[in-house]
Amino acid sequence: MTIKDVAKHAGVSPATVSNVMNGTKYVSPDLIERVNEAIRSLDYQVDYIASRMKKHDTHTVGVVMTTFNSVFSTQVITGIQSLFAQNGYRLIFYTSNFNFDKELQYVRTLANSKVDGIILNTTAHESENAEYLNYLADLQCGGKHIPVVSVERNLVKFGIHSVHVNNVLGGELAANHLIECGCRRIALITGPNFSDLVLDRITGYKNILSKSGVHFDEELIVRGDFSALSGYRAANYLLKEGIEFDGVFACNDQMAVGALKALTEGGIAIPDDIKLIGFDNTFVSTLVTPQISTINVPKTRIGSSAARLLLDLMRDEGQTDDLSLEMPISTIIRGSTEKVGNLGLELEGW
Repeated sequence: MTIKDVAKHAGVSPATVSNVMNGTKYVSPDLIERVNEAIRSLDYQVDYIASRMKKHDTHTVGVVMTTFNSVFSTQVITGIQSLFAQNGYRLIFYTSNFNFDKELQYVRTLANSKVDGIILNTTAHESENAEYLNYLADLQCGGKHIPVVSVERNLVKFGIHSVHVNNVLGGELAANHLIECGCRRIALITGPNFSDLVLDRITGYKNILSKSGVHFDEELIVRGDFSALSGYRAANYLLKEGIEFDGVFACNDQMAVGALKALTEGGIAIPDDIKLIGFDNTFVSTLVTPQISTINVPKTRIGSSAARLLLDLMRDEGQTDDLSLEMPISTIIRGSTEKVGNLGLELEGW
């Protein structure tokens, strides 16, 4: 059975079938569905080994994420999968579980497999792992260049294409909203200390305190790890230590949910006694009472934009002189900071 048989069954040209399977040119969703249906009906199998012998590309993309256990990551992955599925690419997924050695191993494995490109959510420290980041910018195997696109982390100074948000601005938006709500003792629940995106959110928080004439107090900073449990423990720590605070900025929504549970169990009324804001605008922020104010990050869009950028780079259509793609963010106000009710139910994809 050949591509011509698939084309005849689908009522399209062999070139259209090739474009659907190889992603070499744009094909309308209707034609993609017709071709895929013909492939399924005829049980047509692509000989990838023969394909590799004929050309350098494998029509395979690697995706390495820090974790699959966060709502944020799953929505980014959804955006990645959607575009590559439309263009006939196979995806290989790895999770480093925030372990740099595992990440390095997986990147090398993907490169040795001669994937056509990699989307990476890295755990690398910019100071400690600069050599590795420079290696990623010019990743090669057997003379084949393998483009890398970073999601979340802005690594443009290392020559790596990056799809990200302005996390300093995000920290400023969150802290500013709490200050506008009357807060002056704002606790900050951070994430893993390796992450520059967390450091940027802390910088934004400090910027607004300084601009507003609010004293920065180191004891209000509590370390979390992005899990709901760490947010719960952080808020409990603040309460048990008797630290005075009237606002909480959690660096992601899952930690904000954990903090809300701890505060509620401690007899704290939200937002009357303490106001709370999260980050990312994931659906978990709307599953609790009161719903949690947050900073909206277009997660699925980050994934699809990274996929589109990588696809262009793999086809030599990318603008290599423009490494940075910054996604817009905004404040979503809900009942955890405003008594007037759940004003901002808006969620990405709803």
